[in-house]
Amino acid sequence: MQQPQPPASLRPEATRPGQLQGQGQGQGQEQGQGRQWHQGHEGQENQWQQQSQGWQGQGREQERQGLQQKPKGVDERALTGQISQAGSTRELLRLSATHSARFGPIHVATLWNKLGKQSDASGPSHREELRRLLRRTVELTGSCGARQLSNVAHGVAKCSLVELSLETSALLTTVAEAAVPKLREFTPQGLANTVWAFATAGHAAPELLDAIAAAAVPQLREFTPQHLANTVWAFATAGHAAPELLDAIAAAAVSQLREFTPQHLANTAWAFVVADHLAPALFDSHDFVQLCAAQHGFTPEGLSQLHQWQLWREERGAAWPALPPELAHRCHAAFCQEGTPSLLQRDVAASLREIGLTPQEEVRTPQGYSLDAVVSEGGFEVAVEVDGPSHFWGRTPTGATALKRRQLRAAGWVLLPVPYWEWNGLGSSEAAKQDYLRAALRGVGWKRHSHTTVVTVTVGELRVRCWP
Repeated sequence: MQQPQPPASLRPEATRPGQLQGQGQGQGQEQGQGRQWHQGHEGQENQWQQQSQGWQGQGREQERQGLQQKPKGVDERALTGQISQAGSTRELLRLSATHSARFGPIHVATLWNKLGKQSDASGPSHREELRRLLRRTVELTGSCGARQLSNVAHGVAKCSLVELSLETSALLTTVAEAAVPKLREFTPQGLANTVWAFATAGHAAPELLDAIAAAAVPQLREFTPQHLANTVWAFATAGHAAPELLDAIAAAAVSQLREFTPQHLANTAWAFVVADHLAPALFDSHDFVQLCAAQHGFTPEGLSQLHQWQLWREERGAAWPALPPELAHRCHAAFCQEGTPSLLQRDVAASLREIGLTPQEEVRTPQGYSLDAVVSEGGFEVAVEVDGPSHFWGRTPTGATALKRRQLRAAGWVLLPVPYWEWNGLGSSEAAKQDYLRAALRGVGWKRHSHTTVVTVTVGELRVRCWP
């Protein structure tokens, strides 16, 4: 799975377009990651909230009792200047350790803004200092203004603190709660940066996204192409429906379309594909495809997004203009890059062989999607998709995962997704894994003949859901 680096500027380019599915990108770390921090993700929600409330309460109590002695010798403006001038993660975290008790909202916002621009902020040597900073920031979130909340969320998301997921999620939860009543104070950049941050961090905040969608629509005339592209990309990545917002973004984008960069064009097109939301103002004329054809700066990821847009056109049977043949060929080639099977995928394939099947691995469909394994069952072919942690928000498929499933089904494939938490829940028992696959395949076969939407099969104490 491609994990492009986020941009360094405060106004981010959306460089993680939906974590494109089906391009054969290797995911060898997913099994281990699933066990380390994704397993039981949704069960941590209350723990995050309780933890953040505890940190906030501790901070207020310490302030009341005078236990936080503010160091003397550096005034608040000078401290802000020192943070702004710091040039490394180590220097920023030294300032944090020395002056944390003195910090106010502007200090933590500036600090996270700077940390988001450091390439080594997520390194293991900084973990404990960052843990303390995350907790201190939670204590100050309630005092943050709109710009500070946006900068904190944006900086934290760019740092990609995978090993501090509990603390990061606690902070983002408090940021979301603090931001909702203040969204009228957010600028277009603040709204775009905030929703981008939550999508990039993979942190579900449906109430915040609903509120941002409502707050953004009246301001869209002030959005730049980058703000428009980042916002629509973020809603698609989160798999969060916002039809009125998408209609308004499509209308706003038309007048600025010639100012869109290749990345903006690709991200915007991909977002409407994921949402399966028609945008005649954008796509029914020749303007969009002509602009794409005239651009020479598309990355492989951007070309892959345009390929999925082209597949969407076929999926919809739409009459809007297609990509020119030469560009369409480049997009297909970029989408079909080879990758390496993950350890999780190999384990599932091995269990398929143990039950007497002959899985074909890394099968490329005519549309360009890569299938983890294809087996013949009951006279028809089943595509087995082994979905690791990066395919989900908690246990809800990401927008990109949902798109892949939808387009494969539209092409006639019968799918059997194997979510990482169900597979990992079977432990090391080979018999349990084999029973799981037998039951799941029986369920898929019954589904194919009965046209039922979802089949739930019980394997021991584990309930297995089977999709068409």
